[in-house]
Amino acid sequence: METGTVKWFSPAEGYGFVEPDNGEDDVFLHHSEVPDEDLEEGDRLEFEIEETEKGLNAVNIQPITEPEW
Repeated sequence: METGTVKWFSPAEGYGFVEPDNGEDDVFLHHSEVPDEDLEEGDRLEFEIEETEKGLNAVNIQPITEPEW
């Protein structure tokens, strides 16, 4: 699994991009792969990367919840 940060997400458009922590190119994310469509810029995610004809897609997306101290 990869980890990264939501760079941009539009619930109205149904897609966005995540910036992987490994420094690779941004990865497309589609609302159908997001369990909670209330993503915001800066949210942390865990995901897998799938290569398609159109480029890299984030799949099996899970939000990373930060502990509340």
